Amino acid sequence: MIYLVLSILLTIAVMIGGIFLLQLSERLTEWDFFTALAGVCSIVISFLLLIITICVGWGWKAAAVKVAIINREYHTEYTQEEIFFASDIIDTIKQLDRERIEINGNLFQDKK
Repeated sequence: MIYLVLSILLTIAVMIGGIFLLQLSERLTEWDFFTALAGVCSIVISFLLLIITICVGWGWKAAAVKVAIINREYHTEYTQEEIFFASDIIDTIKQLDRERIEINGNLFQDKK
């Protein structure tokens, strides 16, 4: 959680730096185009990074809820990190276990 907060603060700092560069470009006589371009690029990049950070933060908080539900329903001991980074692998393993049980169940049925 602390990494998300630091990431958001760093992104906001870069955005403020971009705004400063835009204002600086109005005062300069030389290099005003490149300063303005750097300011606009840093604002756009920081805005995109802010959106990505918010999406990743949302996924991290959602993983905590998923952990609680999965551990309660299946009596497992998954962690938030495992669900966040490897939820697709966990789902694949569960699906393979289901298919194995179905195949083994079909082998033990009486043939008529």
